Amino acid sequence: MSDSNTRAYLFKFRGSDYVFCRTAGHGAEAQAQVVQKVSTGELLIRKVSKNRLDRSKCIEPNEFHLMEEYLSKPPRSPDIRPLIPKFYGYEKIQSKNGLFHLVSYWQLINGGSVKDLIMTKYNSIKHTKFNPDKRFPARLIARMLHQVFSSLQHLYTVYKKPIFHKDLHPGNIWMHFAPSGDGELSDIPDFYVGDFGYAGWDFGFNPNHMATRDIDQVMEWARLMICINLPEHQRPPKDGAVPYPDDLQRGGTIPGDAPMTAILSLYYDFCHELKQFKDQKGRKIREPSCPPPDLSNFIRRAEALEKKLTPSLTGCRWEAIEDATYHRPGKTRGSGRGLRAISESPDEEDGETDSEPDF
Repeated sequence: MSDSNTRAYLFKFRGSDYVFCRTAGHGAEAQAQVVQKVSTGELLIRKVSKNRLDRSKCIEPNEFHLMEEYLSKPPRSPDIRPLIPKFYGYEKIQSKNGLFHLVSYWQLINGGSVKDLIMTKYNSIKHTKFNPDKRFPARLIARMLHQVFSSLQHLYTVYKKPIFHKDLHPGNIWMHFAPSGDGELSDIPDFYVGDFGYAGWDFGFNPNHMATRDIDQVMEWARLMICINLPEHQRPPKDGAVPYPDDLQRGGTIPGDAPMTAILSLYYDFCHELKQFKDQKGRKIREPSCPPPDLSNFIRRAEALEKKLTPSLTGCRWEAIEDATYHRPGKTRGSGRGLRAISESPDEEDGETDSEPDF
């Protein structure tokens, strides 16, 4: 960084300096950038809104309000250990045209999403083929259920009314490999729940929006993880009913695979309990006043099974984001004496709103 031919984008936020590392991705409403805090070396995500608005219309989004007022609060029970990315805050930034956009800072989650894992590591989101060499570790399925349900239980209990996520597809379940004391990343990821842009206190009267929708989405992705491990005739159906309940060899038992048998049994038990909840609530389950089920029992059972299963992750090759800052050689702006910080957002350099800065 002392090279006079090197420059970087430097941002100031709440008294600290952050150096731009690279663009992490683009969404419909924002660009995500990896930045590094100069004083500590910590990597964060900086989200830059693509919307440019008058100052009076550039207001705090629902997601930021929920994060600051509720989701960042400690859980009601010590048994609940939610995994939600830390929100560091936001600010309004004036663009070149005089309009404003929102910039927010978040914890960096370094392992991608469950959707990324299934699409890239296992090559098929429909799971139509069984490959015994590409098996999803049974322990990881139990861990996902345990941790995601714990985060949902926090959403449902942290306030006097339950907060529903409403958009819990696999792209919003993120994997993070926590570093140890010596800096090495864990071999086993934690599963975080992210993106609360649609979250709120009720679902409305849409028949597809009900008190168990978040949970149903998690269960469907657990089912698809299980399907990766099994040939077609042993895969659980979408309705969660145990096939051939009177024939264990064709139903809930996988011969020669005790871990997957345990996972499949847990999955069917959860499906049965969810069906009972829906049957008891009847039509009320679609009403905004209907609370979601208590997930405490689900969390305890999934965690207990996770601890029993082997930690082996055979068949997986994890690739976490590197802890590195990238600077490209180029001309230094200004006097030519060392590094000069550039005040504009990288997404606005030379009028480009979506591209990575061209050094």
